[in-house]
This record gives sequence, C-alpha cells and structure tokens, in this order.
Amino acid sequence: MPITPDTIKSLSDEELEKFISAGERERAERAERKKQETIARIRELAEAGGIRVAIGGAKSRRAKSKPARESASGKGVRKPA
Repeated sequence: MPITPDTIKSLSDEELEKFISAGERERAERAERKKQETIARIRELAEAGGIRVAIGGAKSRRAKSKPARESASGKGVRKPA
C-alpha cells in the first residue's frame, strides 16, 4: 500500500509516533549500511593499490587547529601551511 499524505493524516497520534520511529530507524540502518559498504570499498581499493588505510578512531589523533592570528586590519587570517 503506498503511503500518501492522506494516509499519514489518517493515522492516530500513537500510529503516527510508531510510523515516525520506524522511519527514523530505517533511515539510520540504511545510513550505517551505506557507511559500512563505503568503508569496505575504500579498503578494497586501497589494498589493490598497495595502500594501508586506517578508518575510525582518527578523531583522537587529529591535530588541534590553531586559532586564526590577527592581521593589521583586525581580521583573522591563517598562516599558509
């Protein structure tokens, strides 16, 4: 049965809550599945190219960004890397 705006409007509050929750779970599951498929593909391509990759946990090893320094005009500028 297709879900139309009229179908949604006809739901009780409880049914609407269940419908929304089910939709949110489905969206999260699809996003996780796509993420895992993408990670697997990246690893596959990297291995084929002889490259070692580490995915996940990188946040704790990231360099902290330095605050912008002030220019003579008073606007923040970044030092070129």
